[in-house]
Amino acid sequence: MSTTSPQRFRFGDGYELDLGAYELRRDGRALKLPRIPMDVLKLLLEQRGNLVTRDQIIARIWGTEVFVDTDNSINAAVRKIRQVLKDDADEPQFIQTVPAKGYRFVAAVTEIVLTEGNEVIAETAAAAGVLRTPEAPAQTKSAQTMPPRRLSVSPLRRLKPGDCGHGQSVRQLRSWWRLQ
Repeated sequence: MSTTSPQRFRFGDGYELDLGAYELRRDGRALKLPRIPMDVLKLLLEQRGNLVTRDQIIARIWGTEVFVDTDNSINAAVRKIRQVLKDDADEPQFIQTVPAKGYRFVAAVTEIVLTEGNEVIAETAAAAGVLRTPEAPAQTKSAQTMPPRRLSVSPLRRLKPGDCGHGQSVRQLRSWWRLQ
């Protein structure tokens, strides 16, 4: 039985995202990338060359019924990816920001599919210079009149250091949450 989905994505100067091992490597050396940034990178690679909206990222990572500060979480995830890939937001080699919309993976990507123990290059796509954006679907009248759905985050009450448990301060917990 052959596998039809890509098992690995190769891009840039020696980078490889191995989905089977759930690992990002450069020149065979594993790079540390937490779960959420890893999932965001996977989504960007799957949609390379196309705009990936913040709503698409939210739906893929957290689902539609979330009550977390997704904007800051997405920003932190993309910042972490750029840090690991040594990418610059002002002159991107990998992830281009589309202001107020989302992100686009702009580097050339090669998908590797494993079939019966053999590597097969399934597709080589140069995303750089190819700016494909999906056409917006026609909206129904009810969708046009409904206001956009917004997430609300209730403000935290003032906590004392002992309220967090295990001796952690609120600042430590916020830092930990941003990295997840």
